[in-house]
Amino acid sequence: MIRRHTKRIKGRIPVWVACFQAMCGWLNIDASEIKRPALLLAGSKNKNVMDWLEEDRSSIARTKVHVEIVDGINHQQEFSQIERLYPIVYSFFNKNF
Repeated sequence: MIRRHTKRIKGRIPVWVACFQAMCGWLNIDASEIKRPALLLAGSKNKNVMDWLEEDRSSIARTKVHVEIVDGINHQQEFSQIERLYPIVYSFFNKNF
């Protein structure tokens, strides 16, 4: 298990460092600051997003954020299960833009 994880990171450390440094400058925003339609698409197995949604559900409900939870998808699959997620994104953009 450790060996497989190491292979994914090996040679990419400078990229990860650059990403984390860039994120330090990102501002936190409150859901109420979102004025345009926005899509939050997440898998039901993405614990970080599910926890955040549970904590902020009431503030999100008062915004133009459309939340779509895809059953059985984790964070990595949010980027690899295109055949399941693309129709949701396509529909959102067609309705809102």
